[in-house]
Amino acid sequence: IDSLNLSPDYVKYDVEGAEYEALLGTLDTIRGARPAMLVSLYHRSRDIFSLPILISELNLGYKLFLTRLKCIPSWEINLIATQN
Repeated sequence: IDSLNLSPDYVKYDVEGAEYEALLGTLDTIRGARPAMLVSLYHRSRDIFSLPILISELNLGYKLFLTRLKCIPSWEINLIATQN
């Protein structure tokens, strides 16, 4: 996304376990556009901790929320990051 020079309002990260790397690859976009984000946390056990920490450490004022959709499989947990 960074190489496309876009300014999105919303970005969804559901890349089957590569969410951490995807976030790292879009840091310039996140810092510049500060889009709302939905990030899948259920592909890797560590993601439920590492991804919120990564976004929080950017110090961009994101509010973070965990959500679990009512679906099957029931382990689909997502992080929602919004601006104030």
